[in-house]
Amino acid sequence: MANGVWHEGLQQVLALDQADLGLPEHLRHLAPDVIEALLRPIAERDRTLLQCVESQAGRVCKAELNGVQSRFMYLRKHRSPDQQVRLRVIHLSTTHTVTAEENDQREAMKEFVIRTCDTAGLHYSVGTSTRSRTAKPDVTVTSAGGVGLGCEAQYSNASPGLGGFLWITPEEAGCRCGVGESWA
Repeated sequence: MANGVWHEGLQQVLALDQADLGLPEHLRHLAPDVIEALLRPIAERDRTLLQCVESQAGRVCKAELNGVQSRFMYLRKHRSPDQQVRLRVIHLSTTHTVTAEENDQREAMKEFVIRTCDTAGLHYSVGTSTRSRTAKPDVTVTSAGGVGLGCEAQYSNASPGLGGFLWITPEEAGCRCGVGESWA
C-alpha cells in the first residue's frame, strides 16, 4: 500500500488516501476521531500505535534499506503538488540515550577542535549562539573575513540524513542560521 499504516489498536491497515481510512463499514464512523487522535503530538499518544505496514507484515521496507531503524511511525498533514492536503506517515526516529562514553567522545572532539584552532591561530567561540540565534554549535570557528563555521561532534545511531521533520541535514542547518557546517 503506497500510503498506509498499521494501527495497532484497531489491528488493521489504515488507507490514508481514503476519507474513511479504509475502515470496515461498522467502524467508518470513527474515521474523523481516529485522524484527530493520530495527529496529536507523539508525546500525547503511544509511540507504538502506528507501525510500518511492511515491517508489521514481516517484510523489509524501503526506509529500512536506507538505514531507518524504527518500525514505528507518526502522521502529518502534507500539501501535495495539486495543493490538496493529504495525510502522510513518516518513520519515527530511533530513541537514543547518550552514554557516558559517547559524551566523553563528544567532549574530546570539541577539545580537539579548540586545540587545533589554538595551534593554527584561528579565532573561535565555544557554545555561542549564531547571529540569528537559531543554532548553538559546540565550537564556531570564524575566518578572517568573518565567515563562521559551526563544528558539531555527533555520536549517535541516528543520522541527520534520515529525513522527517525531526532531523535536518547539516546543509539545511547551516543555511538556516547563516553558519557553514562541519559535522564530525
